[in-house]
Amino acid sequence: MRSILSVLLAVAVITATVWVAVSQLPGEARADRSAPVERVQQIKSVAIDGQDLPLAALRGALQTEVGGFVDDTTLEADRVALAQVLAERGYLAATVSSASVTFDPSGAYVMFSVELGPLFHLRRISVTNTASATSHVVTLTEGDIASPSRLERARSSLAASVPGRVVELATSTDRGEAAVDVSLTVQ
Repeated sequence: MRSILSVLLAVAVITATVWVAVSQLPGEARADRSAPVERVQQIKSVAIDGQDLPLAALRGALQTEVGGFVDDTTLEADRVALAQVLAERGYLAATVSSASVTFDPSGAYVMFSVELGPLFHLRRISVTNTASATSHVVTLTEGDIASPSRLERARSSLAASVPGRVVELATSTDRGEAAVDVSLTVQ
């Protein structure tokens, strides 16, 4: 009977020693049974914060979505995509902050903060034809919203009308006036 008690006491001492040793390990070395890592990083909400934003267009540009998992590379790509959508709408000075990610036991909450800035318009448009005196129609008008893709389409259209010639597009942005000056040169 005495030997059984000695064995039980020895087992209890060993168990207590192992428990104390394991509880002193750093957090990464221990198994955290409170919530699996996947659940903590699973996205529960994606928000875009700012005033007068084209939310449908901005949400359409996001790769990050509810139910997905937090990925820093995707969040940065989303930040860039949001800025591009705003630039295409003429908000050339818009700022999109890096995503703010908040975690709680139920998941991750992602928020992008956006400041639109002023809407930029075309102020001056000049077409210089250094190759010949032929005139061509340019579909840009002073006062139009300054959209990078629209400027490129105008350059491309002009280039198609003068085969064999190069058309260069140059812009000058006046942030104080929220204006863009455009120069198309046919060579």
